Amino acid sequence: MKLRQFNLYWIRSPLTVPYKLSYQTFEEFEPFVVRPRCGRPN
Repeated sequence: MKLRQFNLYWIRSPLTVPYKLSYQTFEEFEPFVVRPRCGRPN
């Protein structure tokens, strides 16, 4: 099985309560989502 494509998504979602650390306050959650595709194209 070979990987033929990757889709990369950057999602920005606001937090209901800001998350505070000593160096920064986060008001949004910003994960990266990777969707690998394999096999023959449809």
